[in-house]
Amino acid sequence: VPVTVRVSDKSGDGGSNILTQNILTGNPALIFYEQAPLLGTLFERALAGEKTTQGTSFRIRATPYFFSHDNMVNGDLVYTWKKDGASVAPALDPNILLLGKTGEVAQSSTVTLSVENRKRILQAADARVTINFSEEQ
Repeated sequence: VPVTVRVSDKSGDGGSNILTQNILTGNPALIFYEQAPLLGTLFERALAGEKTTQGTSFRIRATPYFFSHDNMVNGDLVYTWKKDGASVAPALDPNILLLGKTGEVAQSSTVTLSVENRKRILQAADARVTINFSEEQ
């Protein structure tokens, strides 16, 4: 997308400059991160493929990239979370899903998320991650 910017110097000689810059667009994407209780979102470590945890609960934060900002702010993105193939509802924040482990044996949960923009049908993305809970000892 070519963008042209004109800048004028009102304080001096009245000259102006023109700059044309191509801005590349990207396909919408979803990246999963761990949402730690005390540290917040661990943006330095994206979750991909599988993640093993020692705890009994795990929070996943999904961050959408390259979606229209105004549609994100206005709530036009539709989040569809699934855990092991079954639909699940997130808590108050549609970007965060809390997973839990039952019992003391090792378990795993495969989480998928699809995000679609209601206002712009070509803006959609999905992602998948498996969280492995270790056996308690």
